[in-house]
Amino acid sequence: MGCYLQVNATSVYREDRKFVAKLIENEMLHLVGTDAHSVRQRGIHWKKCIELLESKYGERYVEWLLVRNPEMIISGEYI
Repeated sequence: MGCYLQVNATSVYREDRKFVAKLIENEMLHLVGTDAHSVRQRGIHWKKCIELLESKYGERYVEWLLVRNPEMIISGEYI
């Protein structure tokens, strides 16, 4: 038993980026989401987040973090 940890996409490249990097380096980050409320307020900032993650950790890691893990959770599987 345990828990999954998710951060907002903006945390990957803004103020919390060093904390997020430590989570990744210690294999403690499982998901990235958005804090989007609408297109006008707290918009979705995927592009910058994905570009940074791919440049530092590679496409395979981004696929695991943003696609595979959410699919597994939706399917009722453990990550």
